[in-house]
Amino acid sequence: MKKTIFILLTMINCHLSLGNEMNINFKNNNTWKLNNYSCNATPIPSTIQSESYCRMFGISTETTQDNGGGQNVGYIDDNDWMSYNISVPVTGSYKVSYRVASNFGGNEIQIDKDLGSTILGTISVPSTGGWQSWETISHSIQLEAGEYEIGIKANIGGFNINWFAFEQEFPTEEENTDFLHTAGQNIVDGQGQNFVIKAVNLDGWMVQEGYIMEVPFGPQWEIMEGIEDVIGQQNTQEFHDAWLDNMVTESDIQQIKQWGFNSIRVPLHYNLFTLSIQDEPVDFENTVINKGYQLIDQLLVWAEKYELYLILDLHAAPGGQGEDQPISDYNPAYPSLWESGENRSKTVHLWKEIAKRYADKKWIGGYDLINETNWELGDQNQLLADLYESIVYELRQVDNNHIVFIEGNWWANDFRGLTPAFDDNMVYAFHKYWAATDQASLQEFIDLRNSTNTPIWCGETGENSNQWYVENFEILEANNIGYAFWPLKKVNQIQGLLNVDQPEGLQKVLDYWNGEGSKPSVAEAKSALMEWAVNTRLDRCDYNYSVIDATTRMVGTTDTKAYSTVSIPDDNITAAHYDLGKQGHAYFEQGDLGDYGDKAWWNINWTFRNDAVDIYTLGNEYYIGETKDNEWLQYTINATQSTNYEFQVEVAANSSGGKYHIEVDGNDITGSINVSSTNGWEVFSWQDAGQTFLSSGTKVIKFVFEKGGFNLKSLRLVPITTEDEEEVVAEGCSNSENISLDFSYDGIEEKCWVVSEDINYINSWGAEYITINGVDITNVWINSNLPPRQNGKYYISFKGLESWAHIEIMGNSSSQRKIDFTTSSEIQVYPNPLSTSNVTIKHHNRSGELIKVLDIHGNIVYANLIENDQTILSRNLFYRGIYFVLIEGQDQIETIKLIVD
Repeated sequence: MKKTIFILLTMINCHLSLGNEMNINFKNNNTWKLNNYSCNATPIPSTIQSESYCRMFGISTETTQDNGGGQNVGYIDDNDWMSYNISVPVTGSYKVSYRVASNFGGNEIQIDKDLGSTILGTISVPSTGGWQSWETISHSIQLEAGEYEIGIKANIGGFNINWFAFEQEFPTEEENTDFLHTAGQNIVDGQGQNFVIKAVNLDGWMVQEGYIMEVPFGPQWEIMEGIEDVIGQQNTQEFHDAWLDNMVTESDIQQIKQWGFNSIRVPLHYNLFTLSIQDEPVDFENTVINKGYQLIDQLLVWAEKYELYLILDLHAAPGGQGEDQPISDYNPAYPSLWESGENRSKTVHLWKEIAKRYADKKWIGGYDLINETNWELGDQNQLLADLYESIVYELRQVDNNHIVFIEGNWWANDFRGLTPAFDDNMVYAFHKYWAATDQASLQEFIDLRNSTNTPIWCGETGENSNQWYVENFEILEANNIGYAFWPLKKVNQIQGLLNVDQPEGLQKVLDYWNGEGSKPSVAEAKSALMEWAVNTRLDRCDYNYSVIDATTRMVGTTDTKAYSTVSIPDDNITAAHYDLGKQGHAYFEQGDLGDYGDKAWWNINWTFRNDAVDIYTLGNEYYIGETKDNEWLQYTINATQSTNYEFQVEVAANSSGGKYHIEVDGNDITGSINVSSTNGWEVFSWQDAGQTFLSSGTKVIKFVFEKGGFNLKSLRLVPITTEDEEEVVAEGCSNSENISLDFSYDGIEEKCWVVSEDINYINSWGAEYITINGVDITNVWINSNLPPRQNGKYYISFKGLESWAHIEIMGNSSSQRKIDFTTSSEIQVYPNPLSTSNVTIKHHNRSGELIKVLDIHGNIVYANLIENDQTILSRNLFYRGIYFVLIEGQDQIETIKLIVD
């Protein structure tokens, strides 16, 4: 009879309704069950036992080992279902919790209404480690008021269910009042104002990685094994404690605040909070270790003091969450997070314990649940989704205040299977390294934000050039996306905010680890390692000022800033101290500017600064190398004296052919200057580069490599202080000739004399000095070697008692000429100095005479015959510098100096 009935029921899809009173249901050839169909509606909120269904298809019940005893529904296959009548008091949001057990995970529950006509939601069932290992999972659904039938369906079977419960969700006044939280697609503060999280990662603190410490190991467990090998287990623990105590102190938190960041992301290692599963004395035990909580507690005190949010990041989860071992301290000798239900259970418990301790802490910004999973989990990342939902459910039992940050698989960026959002206060967190900095580089995450109506955040970004940093931060902020910079501290590197030095004594340990030296004694190894731990303190670190500027001040501006304070003439300008700022504003470099996904090396020598400018060391000094055509560097300096200066540069070249010029406030004041070989790339020599007048105040100097191929170490400006110095201006000359000059001074011979003065003459390859000797100006031969004239002319200018004289000399190498000049000129030049207006030159009764304006190099800026009593010239004729206004009569030249600011 049972067999006959079974065949009949198979033909009608294993379900037979007998009137309105009962159903006959079969699971297999040997069991069958009768259930009342007409059942009363259960008012919610309440807990419903799974075996008390009204109708069902395909399931069986069994005795449960869960707390409370009784029965659970089991033997659930794909598309099996149960239905229940419920009475909903008010329309609203309800949390539905399911008590489930699954040996393998990867299952899915659907809750629906009216025999599946309306799907209310779905939830993934994680592996719980066994058919009778029970966990509670939950999600939120919307229910309408009224009495109706709901269904619990197995879209993907293979799990047991003991009970499910409904709880209405009420927004409370206390909830989120003082906490960061989400509002639609935004993260907002306690007052509901949009809040862009700008954080720094405390890398290398609780989780050590080999590349950060610059040791020949990857994950932390390898590092500790290497240290234990040289100093033993107890000493290794002392070192680790010293590292934790020194690497992050109150000074670090204060400094982060002063830089302008508003948050800190704190990578956590689970082994500071609980034992590994292999070290637990009892299976599924969760032994509490207080060290991690003590570190967070102290950090939170400082964060509250300086008003910085802490985002707690489980960087190394129990077992390790990725095959990229250093990131999560994964040891393939033991089960990973994804290979062990016990590890996942421990992870859920750990987050619940953390949340319970910090639920009411305002300056906890949120919980980043699992960092950078990188494990093959299928197209839908099922285990990751299941684990997240289990964590969130347990966490929300104790903390409804804080944001949960959800990272995708494959280093945080694969969110398949993690949508739609499964919590009302969650953020999707992606990471960005070595990628483009344009809108397209963010679009997939912006699409995720839009499709799920959930905020997004860039939880890690960095490890690139300064130019990349500022471009990346600007595009993120333009799209209302916050970020957390990585790293804060790094050993012997230029990409972080701070650099940690390895002590000299550590080299023996490194040599041993690298197989290049003998094993050091325990005493010397421990001494070096402990000194290294102390070196992680802020006051022992080197500040990478260019990185600090690129990640803070530089974002959103093209303004530049002096790298260091330079007072002229007291200080030299160090070439490597070019201004802080962006490419094209503080410097211009040919070639790669950063790694935009093409694995480019933007810096050849990785020294001192993190720009694309190539910097080398020579002893304790730096110099600029690998220079190319048309590159340039800018320096903002302060001139303390208004005077004439001689520019000098310190260069080195292995061969001739380099060429440069120097600009001051946008004006070329030197012209092109050739660089000759100094017989070596690091054989530096000072070279004169011409003169200019600088008024006191802030000046912007630009050094332009017209033709690269030489190195630059320093620049300096030397004041020209001799009152009675003469200057010979004879451009383009390279050989010398003898010339004799005879001067008189308005016929008053006794007032004019010259005594052994240096004359500076300027040409295209630098400055040289000659001497004029004389005691009486009238009929005295003044013999000197001068360069050959150009176009039949020499120019000599020198300062008299009241004004400057500029004398044009005609003739050949043996000519003698008598020239009269006056220092009490009737010429008037105003305004002088000239800044923005036109300049007026008044010259009475000089019609028909020649007026010229020459620059300091003797170049004619203006020349014309005088037609009336004044000449007006536009400011546009002039660059900044010194000029000479000459009125040339038949036997007399009058000269006035004009200064142009």
